[in-house]
Amino acid sequence: MSDRKLAEKIIGTMGTVLAALQAFFGLFLLIALRFPATHAGVVRSAGMANVFGASDSLNAFSVQAVIAGTVSFAVAAAALFILNDKKGTLTGMMLILAGAENSVVLFAAGLPAGLVLMAAGMIALLRRTGTE
Repeated sequence: MSDRKLAEKIIGTMGTVLAALQAFFGLFLLIALRFPATHAGVVRSAGMANVFGASDSLNAFSVQAVIAGTVSFAVAAAALFILNDKKGTLTGMMLILAGAENSVVLFAAGLPAGLVLMAAGMIALLRRTGTE
């Protein structure tokens, strides 16, 4: 296994794990928003007028985090599964697509996983096909 292929596999796995953690965090936040104690913490810090706005905003973010993390995880896992092809074109495009989707849907919150996945995709696209 070449060094670039190994780096691609390691970085792609890191990005896939980050996307899975992001989906888990969004799911955890969705569950936490169902309890009244979460709303009490928002009331103490922001006042009663802002509770519903903050709760709706967190709810929308958590749904986006679950969707973006799940889709990104699925595409990146599929890309890592088909990693053994001679050229890294399909794998690279899938990893870049997963990272871009994650970064676009979640903006700054999706950048860590998105950048790692896009870096793995660039390594896959730049992989040499011949022997070194």
